[in-house]
Amino acid sequence: MGIRWRDTEITSLSAVECQVAALAALGHTDQRIADQLAIAVRAVEACLAAVYRKLDVRSSRDLAYKFHLSGGFAPYS
Repeated sequence: MGIRWRDTEITSLSAVECQVAALAALGHTDQRIADQLAIAVRAVEACLAAVYRKLDVRSSRDLAYKFHLSGGFAPYS
């Protein structure tokens, strides 16, 4: 079971990018995200860079705002 964002714009993100983005939008640090997903911090940083580019945001604050506007996340069906 994973998560996906409700907003259709988010469909360009991979499953891992969605998870990383959701956790970042909720205020988790890169280290905490890496620990939760059992991936390297560098992988989290790379995912966030891709997410920012794909969603045209410049900061974690912008990401959190977009996450809020999209209605959050829902379980994959």
